[in-house]
Amino acid sequence: MHAERLIHKMLPLNEQHRIDIARVRGQIWDLYADLSITAAKAISAATCSNKRSAVGTRSDLGRKCRDTFSSLKKTCRKLGISFWSYLIDRISCSDQIPSLLSKHE
Repeated sequence: MHAERLIHKMLPLNEQHRIDIARVRGQIWDLYADLSITAAKAISAATCSNKRSAVGTRSDLGRKCRDTFSSLKKTCRKLGISFWSYLIDRISCSDQIPSLLSKHE
């Protein structure tokens, strides 16, 4: 909050100035909190409306990718393997986790 920084630098001349500066700083922070809450609600509402309108993927390739990862995740869950560990294992080419096909058969 740039406005609050300027007020924070003010040097009070007496106790009344000190009280006034503290009051104004408090009002600025209250306003900031209200704006933050309002902005958060607006962002949340926009996000929710976007989620409702964007139900699928944008392409057949995206759908196939989503389906593949969903299937992998379900298979890992059935076999008691961490999905994220499996992905990291495959991406890093460490091959510490055996093929899902060999475990599934």
